[in-house]
Amino acid sequence: NGLILAKYLGYAFIDAQNVIFFKENGSFDEERTNAVLSAEGALGYILSSFDRSVTDMKIGIVGYGRIGKSLFRMLSFLGAKPRVYTSNEKSAFELSENGVEAILCIDGTRDFSDLDLLINTAPTDLSASFESSVPRGMRVIELASGENFKGVEGVEKLVAFMKEFEASHT
Repeated sequence: NGLILAKYLGYAFIDAQNVIFFKENGSFDEERTNAVLSAEGALGYILSSFDRSVTDMKIGIVGYGRIGKSLFRMLSFLGAKPRVYTSNEKSAFELSENGVEAILCIDGTRDFSDLDLLINTAPTDLSASFESSVPRGMRVIELASGENFKGVEGVEKLVAFMKEFEASHT
């Protein structure tokens, strides 16, 4: 039984409908499961709404928490080379040591100008990095909660879309 094996090994059980993670003590890990499902939803949106492969895009991920890590792994598996923007010094160092382009961001404006796609997974105000709209040729996907792009036009808020979808399917 895959479920028992997953509980024993302390990671995930995957079936046709769900990805379920367990902590080492065998209890259900709702936060990690939600992160994977959020990353999968974002990846599905990206693959279905872009007219080119992720391997041909310059992609940036803001935040390297549960969702950011899951999304990074999925994009990397598909052959993309996402750049990670993180405020965690240890994460930035470890990523850089493993050949990943990691940018340590503490405060202030970030330069995203060379990206085709920016995915925000962190609840941090990024509006100072843009004038009043997303630059032509770039797409920005918002997965984090909060107002992280105040006054910036053209941001695709998947958080709102997912909440609307959940409300209409309950």
